[in-house]
Amino acid sequence: MTAPILVACAHGTDNQDGRAVVSSIIDQARALLNRVTVVETYVDVQSPQLPQVLGELDGEESAVVVPLLLSGGYHVHHDIACAVAARNQSGAPTRATNTLGPHQLLAQVQRDRIAQAASRFARGSSTDICSVILVAAGSSDGRAQQDVERQAQYLADATGAEVSVAYLSAAQPTVEQAVAQLVDNRVPNAPLDYRDSADQGPAARPIVLSSFLLAPGFFHTKLQGIAADLTTPEHPIIVTEPLGSDPRISQIVAERYRGATLSLAKP
Repeated sequence: MTAPILVACAHGTDNQDGRAVVSSIIDQARALLNRVTVVETYVDVQSPQLPQVLGELDGEESAVVVPLLLSGGYHVHHDIACAVAARNQSGAPTRATNTLGPHQLLAQVQRDRIAQAASRFARGSSTDICSVILVAAGSSDGRAQQDVERQAQYLADATGAEVSVAYLSAAQPTVEQAVAQLVDNRVPNAPLDYRDSADQGPAARPIVLSSFLLAPGFFHTKLQGIAADLTTPEHPIIVTEPLGSDPRISQIVAERYRGATLSLAKP
């Protein structure tokens, strides 16, 4: 029996570095799944888009759509859901999996990005982190916001710090609001200890904006600009890199795919 086709469905971006990240994740997933046919598609900005790709597949072959998105929202619950439903109505078995997030493996990647950002801030040494804000792109869909809140809890579990959330669009609090609340409260969250024994003397502990974004692009550039405007000597702000093409992300893709193939196999 032929394995279902994996349709890896990303958002799409004009940013070339962002495109390279998505392609790398898909290539890694293809290697993990070995003999599975993997097709790349998008819900916005880039082509080919999902309805076209599903429509061009052999109607005798089953397919699993894995959204390369970090949380549920309009693209998941409308665009992808409608495209999958249309193919099922034509008699071609098709499933859509959950998004990449929330997931504990993503929290591990975020934790590593925080450590890297802290090291850069301390110029190769180490420092304590005052507070962490998980920053997502944002969606007006409450289900997406629930996903982000759950991911923040995973990140808190992975780091031992309290983690709040903020959004770059469509939802609140904004990054500006979340930072202002931390500064006004002046009660630091549990510090993440990235200071080594060679460090001497007190220093302002930065607020970390943990970029819950898959790749470079519009939203990460926006986040960097906001951080630059808000940072002060008393309250330095650092931004982590996006999740990127870390191998743990392709592991999630493979996990989602394998779970969906089980449901396709059921009569």
